[in-house]
Amino acid sequence: MTTPERSDRQASVSVIVRTFNRKGYVVEAIDCALSQTYPLCETIVIDVASTDGTGELLKTQFGDRIRYSYLEDPNHFKAVNYGIRLAQGKYIFFLDDDDWVAKDLVEHEIRAFKEHPEVSVVFPSVRWFRGKNPEAFIKEMVFRAGDDLLKTLLHYSCVPFSGTMVTKDCLEKIGGVDENLISCIDWDLWLRLAYSGFAFFPLSNEFIYSRVHDSNIQWQKVRMARGCIRLLEKAEKYITSEQVKREGGLQKSLARRHLMLGKSLLENKEYQQGRKEILKSIYLKGDAFKGALFYFLLSFFLQKKSIDRLYDMLWRLIGRSPNRWIYD
Repeated sequence: MTTPERSDRQASVSVIVRTFNRKGYVVEAIDCALSQTYPLCETIVIDVASTDGTGELLKTQFGDRIRYSYLEDPNHFKAVNYGIRLAQGKYIFFLDDDDWVAKDLVEHEIRAFKEHPEVSVVFPSVRWFRGKNPEAFIKEMVFRAGDDLLKTLLHYSCVPFSGTMVTKDCLEKIGGVDENLISCIDWDLWLRLAYSGFAFFPLSNEFIYSRVHDSNIQWQKVRMARGCIRLLEKAEKYITSEQVKREGGLQKSLARRHLMLGKSLLENKEYQQGRKEILKSIYLKGDAFKGALFYFLLSFFLQKKSIDRLYDMLWRLIGRSPNRWIYD
């Protein structure tokens, strides 16, 4: 690997890599950071209580080319804020420990900041891949300039955490990430920044390559759904404009998330809790109303037949995906 020429001047970009027990992946992510064509970069690695020898490997392989810190506290969200405090750069570039970026992504994002001085956040599009070949991606998400960012963020996070560059100044003003959330800290951060008036700029033709793992188990889906609900309920409190809530469809978004949580709980055979979440979705009367009612009635048959088998039956009956029928 060739290392880009370093300058004695203070780094203007701080690349923050958070890692936990992923020494098989984090080396590649750090290589991506150190190989950036933009020279004024520092790479900060926050090791969140790894026990697999990550620290020893990184110190041996990279030495003083990275700023390595080990945290005993396993709270990953605190680790993000710790990395922000350590950063010497004007700009913060987040990079997940299992992702891959092209060597000129930082340079493209710095150019966007120079061309659009009013911007506080520059973010790429996303391509998801499995295995070792990022170019063999399985799907992508592209957000284009001119789309309504705040309205979109009230429904899902269209801004990736990994690969996005943010001014350190705006992160300090907003208070960094919320360490009290259980998931979705990136979505919460982008929503707060957008509602506070900080400008975003998408790079539709540049990509972060995000690795998909097959280890996503059912409890993680439940945890993610609960985290989404928590951040949307939080948004209801700090978004004081009823017009923004109404036009952005915040209540509809909450209804969908309660339905998704209810569905995940049903799949996890937690029938009573699943029905409670589905009833909350019905109460909110969003555009997921039909789906919520469908799953609520379906839940009473789940002890006899699995949801997957019932899905297959419905697919054959109506000729298409039940989810598409629910949301049409």
